[in-house]
Amino acid sequence: MLVLLVPVIPFALFGAQSEAWFQANVIDRAEFESVAAMFAIAGALAADILLPVPSSAVMTFSGSVFGVLKAAVINWLGLSCGSAIGYGLGYWFGKPLLTRLAKQEDTAATAGWMSRFGPWMLAALRGLPVLAEASLMIAGVYRMSQRLFWPPVLIANAVLAVIFAYLGHAAKGEGWLGMALILSIILPLVLLLLWLTVMRKRGL
Repeated sequence: MLVLLVPVIPFALFGAQSEAWFQANVIDRAEFESVAAMFAIAGALAADILLPVPSSAVMTFSGSVFGVLKAAVINWLGLSCGSAIGYGLGYWFGKPLLTRLAKQEDTAATAGWMSRFGPWMLAALRGLPVLAEASLMIAGVYRMSQRLFWPPVLIANAVLAVIFAYLGHAAKGEGWLGMALILSIILPLVLLLLWLTVMRKRGL
């Protein structure tokens, strides 16, 4: 629960301000097609681990500006940097908290589960808001090996990067970019609700 609150609390406190800043400094700026803008997009995606950044909308907008290939690379780099930050936060700061709050037998059981199913969890949750960030930090808390952590994360990041880049590029060409940006925010939330509903019915 504490891990889930890490991305939720900033969104509750600063979500409206972040959205207004993104609109004024990114979407409304005519000179967006620049190298600085590429770094801004990648940086925003990396910061999504702690800040209320609408990552799916950022990736979609990236596709509308830079095209599918270039936007996919930018999106992938930003997502991957954010993944490293999330894992590092869990690795360096989560373990002491876990030791204090959880029983040793529970942590040992969860560590075994993570070694078996952790990579699948990372891949399955990568496109879901809040849970994506939480899964990265949980992997760090339980010190998942780099060999198990990075392949599913990098592949899932690549899939998301291409999908949203293509969505933005296609939407701009057809004249419905605004609708695509809205859908890119709503769809992950719908998937999150479906995931939580399924888990609740299964008693998980």
